[in-house]
Amino acid sequence: MSAFTPTQGRYLAFIHQYIQLHGSAPAELEIARAMCVMPPSVNQMVRSLEQRGFISRTPGEARSIRVLLPADEIPIWSRGVVKPNPRATGNNASVIAEPKVELYVMDGYIAGGPVSDKFANKRIARTIEFRCDNTLAQVHEAYRIAYDRAEDRPYEFNVGGKKRFAPENKNYGLPEFLQQRNKSIGKKLKKYDGDARTTTLASLGLNIHQPLGYCFDFVADWYHFISLEKVETVIPTVDYPRLRRRVGKSPPQFDPEVSSL
Repeated sequence: MSAFTPTQGRYLAFIHQYIQLHGSAPAELEIARAMCVMPPSVNQMVRSLEQRGFISRTPGEARSIRVLLPADEIPIWSRGVVKPNPRATGNNASVIAEPKVELYVMDGYIAGGPVSDKFANKRIARTIEFRCDNTLAQVHEAYRIAYDRAEDRPYEFNVGGKKRFAPENKNYGLPEFLQQRNKSIGKKLKKYDGDARTTTLASLGLNIHQPLGYCFDFVADWYHFISLEKVETVIPTVDYPRLRRRVGKSPPQFDPEVSSL
């Protein structure tokens, strides 16, 4: 029997218990709520469990997940707490320990963008937990979802300076959008200091409360400041990024009260 990780075991425990109680599989949104993660993380984990042969499902059919492991091998889910199954044997008899990984608690707020008077001069912030090995592309995706922006757009991060376009800044984004970035923002960069898809948070060497600039959509020019608030330890049974706190309602990505972009 193949061993599963603590995170995989947590998902399997919840799905199995849900099926036992309700007679059908949970929806991915229900799994996301139980795991305290965002829906894309659930979809990725479900695919991983299917690839490992731990579950099966019918594409396009809701609530079609079936757990393929024997019940004795699945951890026990009890009110959000996962316990080893005392009847389990072999590789899954105990939870597999994962190495300690730093957890970055990042607080980001909207510093500028096409907002109507309804949202002007209001603090609109999202605090999100990231693994130190999460990439800037994952930071972008987490904040895009946290601000309820359905349509993805090009983006970049600015690190180092106290101002947005300080000469000492290092800039990270997607190289294929650099020309579009220069034209839209009117600030020329010869190239990015790194690709956001491969640059991790840990590699930036951030200090506590150091500002990290984040521009979303070079045309609308949504700008945010994100700072590292604290460093903790990753919980092995939790999927990251994870939204910790919301302050203020998200402004519409495309607000009819603001000039069209």
